[in-house]
Amino acid sequence: MTGRPDKVLLRQTHDAGEVQPSEHHRNIITAAKGGGIDFAGTLFANAIGFLLSIVLARLLGAEQLGLYFLASAVVAVLVAVSFLGLDGGISRFVPIALAQRDKARVWGILQIGIGVPVLLSLTLAFILLFAAEFLANQVFNEPSLAPVLRLFSLAIPLTVLVRCLALVAQGFKRLQIEAYSKSIAGTLIRVVLSVILLVLGFGVMGVVFAQLVALTASTAMLLYSVHRLVPLNRSLRSAHRNTGEMFRFSLPLYFSRLLNKFGGSFETLVLGSFGVAADVGVYSAVLRISGVGNMFFGSVKKTSTPVISELHSQGKYGELERFYQTTTKWAITFNLPIFCTIFLF
Repeated sequence: MTGRPDKVLLRQTHDAGEVQPSEHHRNIITAAKGGGIDFAGTLFANAIGFLLSIVLARLLGAEQLGLYFLASAVVAVLVAVSFLGLDGGISRFVPIALAQRDKARVWGILQIGIGVPVLLSLTLAFILLFAAEFLANQVFNEPSLAPVLRLFSLAIPLTVLVRCLALVAQGFKRLQIEAYSKSIAGTLIRVVLSVILLVLGFGVMGVVFAQLVALTASTAMLLYSVHRLVPLNRSLRSAHRNTGEMFRFSLPLYFSRLLNKFGGSFETLVLGSFGVAADVGVYSAVLRISGVGNMFFGSVKKTSTPVISELHSQGKYGELERFYQTTTKWAITFNLPIFCTIFLF
């Protein structure tokens, strides 16, 4: 015998119902590592984004900033509509298929989970492109909003594709892919290009164009990374598609998420409908402060979802309970001081 502990001993339990310590430790390490990487990327993106908001407010003014946030709210609602809840389906079923080593099923999940939302997002982008004039004049009473909406409509399919590809990487427990391609690279491209175009005098249209370029770069990076995880150039017929199962799980989730997403944009849309673009700019800038507390929780949720799906599909409810308790403690411990600070000040 050497000084090293026997690996077999790590798998022994005191009774048949007790969870294996090695498995619990492995899941916690996965959650901590993935959550830490994602949180660092999200923190970087939000910090830079907050600085960009200050720059935009200084260079654009409240009215043009309001047009930008108002168009962003319209696009955000259409993006949420595009998913049909299938983003939740990707998060749920990819880890299960990977645990079962079913490559054909993974390929089928990708076809449904990415293909359907992207096709719907293209349709909605096409509708917004032609309805921009009506929305600007009749709904929001802001004629100058029309060109912003037209250009911003291109962001709908790009945003949907970026989200779907990031969820595929999340299913493989590779959160660093999203952090590097979207949170870091995409944010840097957006900020640098926005400042350059603002200095050159392109105004709000320059900011929207910079965001489109950043989304395109993030999409390309994510496509390359996901293709390395699961080849995307294989035959469509080689997939095992369970469309009914995907939609039965996704549609109830879809309506819940849609209400949540629309609720988050509702105040902005109402302010815009009364024709006070300047108020939209001020309100949206201040609202970003409340999002600070969600960053760590969002990172924990991302890294926990594939682990939870895998444990649930395998019927390991004891390990699932312990994992859930641990990650919940992390989220509360981190967010409570932030809540108290914002509340007091």
